Amino acid sequence: MAQVCGRIVWSTGAVMVDINNDGWLDMYICNSGHINNDNRRNKLYINNHDLGFTESAKQYGLDHSGFCTQASFFDYDLDGDLDCFIINNSPLPFSSLNYAAMRDTDISQWNVDDNMKGGGNHLYQNNNNRFTEVTKKAGLPYRSYQFWFGHFSRRYQWRLLP
Repeated sequence: MAQVCGRIVWSTGAVMVDINNDGWLDMYICNSGHINNDNRRNKLYINNHDLGFTESAKQYGLDHSGFCTQASFFDYDLDGDLDCFIINNSPLPFSSLNYAAMRDTDISQWNVDDNMKGGGNHLYQNNNNRFTEVTKKAGLPYRSYQFWFGHFSRRYQWRLLP
């Protein structure tokens, strides 16, 4: 028995990843759905090596509370550890905003309640098992509903494809 439990949330994605490089798979669970409360924070379950897990998302800096659909772990900065890219959805249908230009506008500029600003994709850099958001530093747009796909070329140069 994995001994993983918690409050009932709307979980939308799960990743098995050895996040701390100890040779054991850990679990990162993406949550969404609850617009008006804090019951959508993502969870990170670190493997205890005894069929149990310890929830550690806040300790690692990955307790993201957006409207997450999935996460991907890869070595974005080529330093030998896994970084994290979180894909979010928007809780608002763009047609309800009444202006077409809002699709490409930074979420912080939207004239909506703060509870609705949790979307947008996020890139987190791993520094000794502490993740720091580097979305803007990496030059990624912070938009509410956009999916970016990355790949490494043969020379391991990071490239982003819209």
